[in-house]
Amino acid sequence: MVDFNRPPNLTFQEMLITALCVVETVWSERNSTVHAQTRSPTHKVLLNVNNKIRDHLKVAANDVVEFCEWRPPPESWLCCNCDISFDEGGVVLATVVRDGKGNIVTIKTERNLTTNPLIGEGLAVCMAGELMLEMRVKQVLFQSDNMVVATDLSTEPGKDTHFKLTNISKRFHQLCLQFTSWGIGHVNRKCNYMAHNVAKWAKETRTIGLTKSSKVDPTVLTDYLEWRKHAG
Repeated sequence: MVDFNRPPNLTFQEMLITALCVVETVWSERNSTVHAQTRSPTHKVLLNVNNKIRDHLKVAANDVVEFCEWRPPPESWLCCNCDISFDEGGVVLATVVRDGKGNIVTIKTERNLTTNPLIGEGLAVCMAGELMLEMRVKQVLFQSDNMVVATDLSTEPGKDTHFKLTNISKRFHQLCLQFTSWGIGHVNRKCNYMAHNVAKWAKETRTIGLTKSSKVDPTVLTDYLEWRKHAG
């Protein structure tokens, strides 16, 4: 019956992914409204749904490396998880750097005036790349929970790159020329909360620059739970 009513230009997998993304987003928004008493603007909810659908479809098509859980990088490598958080003044870029044992090496946050999420996510990865060069790191893995950024920065600049990421891709690849080995992959948002939380925490506390993990609220530094300022 379901397949009989399915539009001819939509596969069953696409229909299922779309339905799941809509339900997940609506449920998340419901929880925010009921428990946190915050409500997102309608256009942001729709944007979130569309981004989820796009990301899940790309993963289903094996278009990019997908990290379903955070794992330490190989020995002698570092891993930079990147994310952003917006406010009325622009965006806070964040990266959490960890070693092969999962220890936090350093944390960096930076402000930028962009109001575009895609550009912000790309800038966060570039910031991480610049930090790795400053630290004279030779082997590094970058992770972003934005599928477009992870996909476009993993390929040669200009080759099917989103137009908003053209200059960022060129900048990122110029940085990577100085590494002995590097890689970039997509990590599910649910496994990238540490970077996401750090960006939110830095925005709330107005913390910019390099930060030691000991200076950060311990509830922020988790990969699997979203930090809420007034939780508990």
